[in-house]
Amino acid sequence: MNKRNAIINFTDATYWETVASAELQRALYTTPNTNKARNVILFVGDGMGLNTNTAARIYKGQLSNEGTKAERGHLIFEEFPHLGLLKVFLSIDLK
Repeated sequence: MNKRNAIINFTDATYWETVASAELQRALYTTPNTNKARNVILFVGDGMGLNTNTAARIYKGQLSNEGTKAERGHLIFEEFPHLGLLKVFLSIDLK
């Protein structure tokens, strides 16, 4: 059986530890860019919370016919070398 058709046990902790370890190693061995920036592009995804991103990832996986593996993919911006998440709250008293 080839690797693509292998049955993966998503409830097995070893699988998730392997995936997390591989992603951590990739992040640790990424060489930082120390050059001075000439142009900066800032992507601001208004309304792009964790739930929205998860739904988009699943939808993308379903469109690509990955079936039950739909949640495992990544959106392009999730692979940027630097990524942040910010939660803002209304700062005025509406009482």
